[in-house]
Amino acid sequence: MTFRFGLFRFLTIGNTIVLSFFGLILFMAMFVNPMAAMFSLLLIVAAFLHNWNCLSLQRHFLTPGTPAKPGLPMAINLTSIGAFIWGISIVTGIINTLRTPATEMQKTLKQMIPKDATAEEKQLFLSSAHASINIALILVGIHAIAIIVNCIISIQYSRQLRATLPEEEETPDGDNQ
Repeated sequence: MTFRFGLFRFLTIGNTIVLSFFGLILFMAMFVNPMAAMFSLLLIVAAFLHNWNCLSLQRHFLTPGTPAKPGLPMAINLTSIGAFIWGISIVTGIINTLRTPATEMQKTLKQMIPKDATAEEKQLFLSSAHASINIALILVGIHAIAIIVNCIISIQYSRQLRATLPEEEETPDGDNQ
């Protein structure tokens, strides 16, 4: 197994697990704000289907005698679009969060502090909130990069699979056999 294929396998399995957690969180968020969560949930489903198709593609390359569905390369290419959009939307969200001025972030965080908190508790809350946000941004950023890299690698392997699949012959009336 080459490094690229091992990375492809690792990213696919890791992304599937992370997307499952995100999907569960967004499914629960649909009860609070259905319209906002619906778009993200649709993109997560596309990314999840992409990873599912990648597992089929990997199975074909791990055991060379395993037949692959003729539509698998097209399915991977189509679901790569949704997964890529999911990764780019995460990166865009991170960039927008990082562009938010510190004073605006402080103002938003101060609204979450209970009124009866002491000055010490307020300072502790603000510092822990900043640390939590930074850690979350790093972890979600790693996930976004993993999704994007997985899309790129999967398209390369999809092309390789398409080259090995037999061409479909067309009959004179235009129907495929």
